[in-house]
Amino acid sequence: MSDAAREMFRDTTATGWHALVTVEDPLPLEELGALAQEVSSEAAKRGLGLIATVAGMALHGDDWFRPYHPAWQMDGQRSLVPEDFSDEEVEFLSLLADQPEGSQLSARLADIVYLRTRDRADRYRWAKLAVERWVQAGITDALSWEQLAGWSRAANIAARFRLVDLARALADVGVDAFNKAHAMGALRVAQTMREARYVPDNEHFGEQLESLVVGDVPIFLQNVLLEEAIRWTPSSDEKKKAALRARVGDLWWDEAELRQADSHMVARDHYANALRSYRAVPARLRDPRTVDRINRLPAIVRQEGERTLDEMHLTTTDGIDISEWIEGVEAIADADSLMSALVSWIDMAPLDTLEHAKEQAREQMAEHPIAFLFGHSTIDEKGRKVYDSRTAVGRMGVPADVWSVMVRNYQIASGFMCQSHIVPGIRKLSTRWRPTLAEFRLMVETSPFVPLEIRDNYARGLFHGYYGHHAESVHLLAPAIEACVRSVLQQAGIETSLIKDDDTESEIGLTGLLDQPGADEALDVDVSWNIRAIFADPMGQNLRNRVAHGLVSSNESQGEGMLTAWWFAFRLAFVPYFNALSRTQTQRNDVDREGV
Repeated sequence: MSDAAREMFRDTTATGWHALVTVEDPLPLEELGALAQEVSSEAAKRGLGLIATVAGMALHGDDWFRPYHPAWQMDGQRSLVPEDFSDEEVEFLSLLADQPEGSQLSARLADIVYLRTRDRADRYRWAKLAVERWVQAGITDALSWEQLAGWSRAANIAARFRLVDLARALADVGVDAFNKAHAMGALRVAQTMREARYVPDNEHFGEQLESLVVGDVPIFLQNVLLEEAIRWTPSSDEKKKAALRARVGDLWWDEAELRQADSHMVARDHYANALRSYRAVPARLRDPRTVDRINRLPAIVRQEGERTLDEMHLTTTDGIDISEWIEGVEAIADADSLMSALVSWIDMAPLDTLEHAKEQAREQMAEHPIAFLFGHSTIDEKGRKVYDSRTAVGRMGVPADVWSVMVRNYQIASGFMCQSHIVPGIRKLSTRWRPTLAEFRLMVETSPFVPLEIRDNYARGLFHGYYGHHAESVHLLAPAIEACVRSVLQQAGIETSLIKDDDTESEIGLTGLLDQPGADEALDVDVSWNIRAIFADPMGQNLRNRVAHGLVSSNESQGEGMLTAWWFAFRLAFVPYFNALSRTQTQRNDVDREGV
């Protein structure tokens, strides 16, 4: 043990810092930083700074390779993570690992020392101590994501080191927290324990989750609770699973009928969710009412989609004014919550509409007719011709020459939006708020655009993009968008596969899916236009093909096209989620007014 580590430990302990760690504030990052500014000892300042760094790290409990992530990242810089600590600093943290005993912070300290220790016996000792500290800290009534991430991390360590008794104690902590929790809290605990995989099945969880589905719980949360109950129901009980899936469909159906009066767009989304849920019921277990609704819903979804046209508002502009974006991005940092910040951020940059794109292209062509008299081609960065106006075809009822101008304009506008809106917005949001993967999963659960089987991939794509890992994000989201399009078309009764002469069947690719009759209406024409411009047009980013064929370079994976794709995918998940929350808040306000 070095003298510098001992001195840092002595002076830091003398500040009484451990009194800042309480049940209400188990990771007092700001308080530790403020204390560091007050003390005179340089060793204590350094020590408190290290403790604050540990408290501020984002813990991803299911990530074995790199569980601790930086507290902030900006302009190529970031805060420290365990691998950045010097040997002297690790020695200092090892001296603090018992202070305060049985807290989340002491568990983190022991875990970080374990991560930096190379001796096998010492690694086992520190890993065991970290799990013991997490068991002692438990899961309080606050049910924070940090607590659940700590539980997940402890369960991960316990499984890998075969700490059987501690694994059992962790399971008891989880079950106890689950039994005491409200609807959202119970859902969080159940998801955390299920994703740990090595926690035994517990039928009690499924029954309890189902019992929490009551009238005063938001509709989207009722459905998520039921879907989680399905996952906890034994696979052998097919009838129970089928009944729960039909119940999910019924809830979406009822909510869709309620929303028809105020928004056909939202109603269409809920009907689509209902259809997806009913179809998940095995055919042999469907009752007559479920069969009838499956047969009726494709037409209802299309009908509600047509009615959404009356709700759309056309936004036009003579140019690209980024001043409002810049001012708006500065303002989102002052929002009082992540939700209000995201709403403002999304609202600043409305989704481009097909009509606006056509009108803008035609105005340019009329203003500069000579520039469009002659044929032209587009060459990619490798010198290959990817577009020729002489052989091009139009899309979505738009002539080829107009279409090419539309796609070109889209790329230019996307570049401006990335630099002035998306990039600075993500930096400010991710610096102040650090939503977990579980929170992105909850958001995706509400989107009728995302089929059940790829929700986790979609959520992971959003999660990685939010924290600046764009290569991981686009390689998850590009194929996920194609799967989403295929699911929407299947729900609308549109063919998505081809049967060849030899009776083999193959899936139609994204471009072919978008060209299927009725596809634009099933998706919504504006959503279809944006998907084509980002993922499926050779003049644009063409991300579906470029990602699928390994043509995206390392540099390009961090570029504007990837950010545009993430932004679009995020909108598709966030808007239905916000609509569901808004519906719940409206209902609560109505109840409050009636009670006055």
